Amino acid sequence: MTVKSVDLFTKEEHAVIAGWLNIEPKCDVPNMPHAWDALDELGYRGKASGYGEDDAAVADMVLERINDTLPQWASVKIRKNDDEEAVIIRGREVRARLAQRKIELVPKYLMTINWADSGPGFSWPVAYHATWVPLYNEYIVTQSTDCPDAFGYCDFAIGHFSATDDFVTAAANAVKEDWEWQRDEFTQLRWAYLFGSGLIDEATSLRLREEVWDDEPA
Repeated sequence: MTVKSVDLFTKEEHAVIAGWLNIEPKCDVPNMPHAWDALDELGYRGKASGYGEDDAAVADMVLERINDTLPQWASVKIRKNDDEEAVIIRGREVRARLAQRKIELVPKYLMTINWADSGPGFSWPVAYHATWVPLYNEYIVTQSTDCPDAFGYCDFAIGHFSATDDFVTAAANAVKEDWEWQRDEFTQLRWAYLFGSGLIDEATSLRLREEVWDDEPA
């Protein structure tokens, strides 16, 4: 349910995104909360693994407008008898909008990869977006999975960059750095194939993959 009207962010969101960017909040209000108190107030409490709670919160903030279009895992639990209903189980929680916003953020679609197929109908997709955030004047790059199984949340902010004439290169570098981190931190193997291309085209995606996993067979 929408609970308040704001220009861009609530004061808690300002505290979180400013802390994540390591700058002062662009919000002149009394009693500005500390970033960690704001995270707690917004409901981000100890679920993140690998990434941070603030990475998840920032991603949810910038992807709010499109969160019902992001990758979604689902299955159907068939009823066992006539007294039961079939149940659709979804991996992604579609969050209600936190506020009515005068300024709407518009995520730009970059691409979607599939890490692997672990069985028929069981893929591990990740969609990437970059969103311009006014006031803070930064693009924030996010990754979105179809369920929270791997890292505790579906969405995480993985990098940011300022306005540039070479948007695609800057966004691609943020994605590449995350792949390198996953490779080094979790011995993540190369992703299998593309589900879709956006502003980062197929050729660029494949080139980046080879640069990150240059010692693995294709």
